[in-house]
Amino acid sequence: MDLRLLIVSGLLVALGVSAFLIFQVEPNTQQADTRIEVAEAPLFERLGGAPAIAAVVETFANRLFDDPELEPFFGSLNETRQQRFIDLNIDFICQATGGPCVYTGRSMFDAHRGMGTSNDVFDVVFNHLVTVLNDFDVPRPLQRELLLLVESTRSDIVEE
Repeated sequence: MDLRLLIVSGLLVALGVSAFLIFQVEPNTQQADTRIEVAEAPLFERLGGAPAIAAVVETFANRLFDDPELEPFFGSLNETRQQRFIDLNIDFICQATGGPCVYTGRSMFDAHRGMGTSNDVFDVVFNHLVTVLNDFDVPRPLQRELLLLVESTRSDIVEE
């Protein structure tokens, strides 16, 4: 076989393979781009924004205030301090989920230092949040994202 014919044949095969790969990859790339656009929406927006977060946090906080097991932590809060707790938690969740709020409270470590919070107490609070998210019909994937954020604070809150 002539060397030029061999080179041309090789180039044609390479072009054919390249074209095949381009057409195979391009639709997947478009799908990936669509998924990226959806995933890029901040959790804040996917949860329903400030009104939805405020409703969940208020309901969650009231469950904490009413739980006899959590009396040592929340029983001494008067109405003004309860509202401050709610407002700070709304801002914390809003900011942590990519919203426009600015959390102005102390760090989780400083805010909980000296409270003697155990893993069991953290779990009780965490389970109240799960219950409230279920009551508000928050989709499971969004719950998982939010609960991972909350779980990431465990080491700053628990003093065991």
